[in-house]
Amino acid sequence: MMDFDLLMNKYKDKIVIVDKKEPTTEIIKKLVDIKELPLEIINNKHLKITYDNAKNSIHSKLNEEIILRLYQVIPNERSREYYEDIQNDTCYLAFFEEKTVYMIADDSIGIIETNSNLLMKNVEIERGVTKNDINERNIFLNTYLSRFEDDY
Repeated sequence: MMDFDLLMNKYKDKIVIVDKKEPTTEIIKKLVDIKELPLEIINNKHLKITYDNAKNSIHSKLNEEIILRLYQVIPNERSREYYEDIQNDTCYLAFFEEKTVYMIADDSIGIIETNSNLLMKNVEIERGVTKNDINERNIFLNTYLSRFEDDY
């Protein structure tokens, strides 16, 4: 069982508390430069699995439309650490010829898939947790605090 008080105190200077979570795309743009690509790059079976993962996410809201978008992270100084994070990755080969940090995201749910665990972690941390999540000590707070414990 997670000790919320211990982790809240341990990461108090890093926790981002928000009234309402910003769209995922806005958070990503704060961290890296991105280029949106057509979803047709992804084969239909893969896309269906990704959509199902989004639909079944704890962040998915009933009756809210899921709009998946595919992004390529532009390789530059802002994205250097994420490209270093994927130096041994070959997942990108399913979609790209050159080493590429990519992500499939929905603005309300977050990143559904990426080949950079570090980027996923940083976007989730930057996106924050609401005051309501903290007061309720719910699964969203649990998931959020656990991201600080992840070592990548």
